[in-house]
Amino acid sequence: MQLPETIVCPVCFSRLAESEDKLRCLGCSRLYPIVDGLPVLLPGRATLPASQA
Repeated sequence: MQLPETIVCPVCFSRLAESEDKLRCLGCSRLYPIVDGLPVLLPGRATLPASQA
């Protein structure tokens, strides 16, 4: 998936990187799911990696 640079983390406004079936924020490390090929950029649906939870 090629992300436009205008799509950023809705919490900290950092860039996002694709990581398996999720998008990972390069700033706060939140993981946003990709459902049916569409990123779900809702803060309530984001998770934190186990090392930061």
